[in-house]
Amino acid sequence: MAAIDLGRLRFYHQGAYNGATTYEINDVVTYGDKSFVYISTTNTAGNLPTNATYWSLMAGGQDYKGAWATATAYKVDDIVVRGGSTYICLIANTSGTFATDLAASKWESFVRGIRDRGSWAANTAYLKDDAVYNGVDYSIAQLDFTSGSPGFANETPGNWATVVNGTDSLPPQASNTNAVLTTNGTAGTWTNALNISTITLSNALTVSNSAKGVLVGTNALVFANTLTNPTITVQSNTTDYSQIAFRNLGTNANSSTDIIAYADAGTDNAGWIDMGITSANFTSPSFTVTGGHDGYIFMEAPANTAGKGNLILATGGNGTQNKIIFAAGGLSSDKTQMVITPNTSVAINIATNSTSATTGALTVVGGVGIGGNVYITGNTSITGTITVGGGAFSSNNLTVSDPIIFMGNTNSGDSLDLGFAGKYTSSGTKYAGLLRDASDTGKFRLFTGLTEIPSSTANFAAASNANLILGNLEASGLANVAGIVTLANATAASSTTTGALVVTGGIATANNAYIGGLLNVAGNATVTTNLTVSGNATISTNLAVSGDTTLTGGLTVSGALIAAEMAEIATSGTITTNVLTLDWTATNIQYVSSPSANFTINVTNAPTTNDRALSVTVIVTQGATPYITSALQIGGVAQTLKWAGGSAPSGTASKIDIFSFVLLRTGSAWTVFGSSSLNY
Repeated sequence: MAAIDLGRLRFYHQGAYNGATTYEINDVVTYGDKSFVYISTTNTAGNLPTNATYWSLMAGGQDYKGAWATATAYKVDDIVVRGGSTYICLIANTSGTFATDLAASKWESFVRGIRDRGSWAANTAYLKDDAVYNGVDYSIAQLDFTSGSPGFANETPGNWATVVNGTDSLPPQASNTNAVLTTNGTAGTWTNALNISTITLSNALTVSNSAKGVLVGTNALVFANTLTNPTITVQSNTTDYSQIAFRNLGTNANSSTDIIAYADAGTDNAGWIDMGITSANFTSPSFTVTGGHDGYIFMEAPANTAGKGNLILATGGNGTQNKIIFAAGGLSSDKTQMVITPNTSVAINIATNSTSATTGALTVVGGVGIGGNVYITGNTSITGTITVGGGAFSSNNLTVSDPIIFMGNTNSGDSLDLGFAGKYTSSGTKYAGLLRDASDTGKFRLFTGLTEIPSSTANFAAASNANLILGNLEASGLANVAGIVTLANATAASSTTTGALVVTGGIATANNAYIGGLLNVAGNATVTTNLTVSGNATISTNLAVSGDTTLTGGLTVSGALIAAEMAEIATSGTITTNVLTLDWTATNIQYVSSPSANFTINVTNAPTTNDRALSVTVIVTQGATPYITSALQIGGVAQTLKWAGGSAPSGTASKIDIFSFVLLRTGSAWTVFGSSSLNY
């Protein structure tokens, strides 16, 4: 007969709840101040007793936790002490700050009380409902805070509330609006007229009840009424000078005394004008323009301003002169150094003569621009370039007494280019001219299109050769022309002394020669030495050369190519890491000896013109164990190697084997065919 599980028929006490324990129906645990019974028919672990799916409250209660503390896990109905009051937990939480948790309704007052803290003290942490004696009254704290200094009277309004008045009280306040309370030591009275010999402020002084701001001095208000929106008005009447005195006794590296005015967007970093004087030891790295005991006027516009940020020194028009006068070295009139007379002149009254670029009454590190005439009664010495009129020496009539314009007077060697250059604009600034190229055996170059101004030398590589139009041209030496020579004379040649171009000696060209008319050779045309073509040579008929013909480019022949003998260049190759590199521009035949393993041929610099076939041959002198070219690359890219007969050869020990390959280029892709000739 099958067994029947009736489950637990009574409660089973498991003690305090443990998240790692598996519970079953009717298990009873304690959680905080409460007891819970497990009600689910599914045995589980890790479900808090507050989860109603698995547990049911069996018995409730309250748990006293002592003084409230931060970073502590509290449960519902936990009781804590805070100051003189007790509070009950409404929401399970890990405590943060009490004021924040209380505002979030995690706690509510359980029993309101007062904690006596004795006499008030400065810089002391007080809790809500703490009571103190302030010397006259008893007050109770309205929130948590730390007291200030120097006295109870300076505490922030709202921090305290009076609960018991003392014997010392204020006189009646009716009809005393804006009056000040004074005392003679026994009784307090209200007054609007203060007479204080000395006052010390530890915080800000704010004056807001006067339409004319702060007034200082006899009849200052009368003076202020003549002004527009004054903030502080000071008036005095003395027989000697009157002053507003300000001194900073600090002597460290940042000490200075400053009077600063701020713009509407001004901050400590920007948006101000500052007049001041530094201390004796001033060495601030942020203001290195000043040193010890320097006076200054600084101006810094607000950050990201759209304003101009200018510092303006100006005089008005009411005076008889309205000059700006600069003096240095003393406070008497004979120390005047410079005078700006309105709309007339800027006069520098310093007699120091100039003997160099760094001496004289006026020295300028950069350039000087002058819009009008310049009159100089003394000598003018210029070690740099004279620029008149914006980059060129311009004159209605330039007359040079000497018959030769001489350049390069200080040239002590042959490293400087000599000649003429000018500027023009065509898709930017360009330069053209005629210069002797010191770097090319002193040849004269007629150039154009130079993008950088030539100075002591010209970058001819960045320029183009300029065209030259001439009448007759006589040349006693060689005429090497890198560009096109166009002769406007259309006279045809009928002999060696007629035509538009007559050359007594030979003609050599480094490039192609195209002749639109007949080419008549009065004598034999014989090439007794080699014929070298540096570009492609296209021959539509036969070519006969008695010497060697060397082509560094390709040779395309549309007619027959007849050669009595032909030789190909073969070079010795080196196998490195089982790769034999064959440079197509140097050879297409290589030979190697005794390879140590099957190797790969890497053909480099192979032309990629479509519809072409290239041949590559490798001659291998085998050792005791034969090896073959088992793979082929073109420019380092592996190719599929198609062997004759469908399989790779095996090679012949201690013999010479020849491996040949055809590289077919079609459709911008390679097809490689391999064959072998073995056992030589």
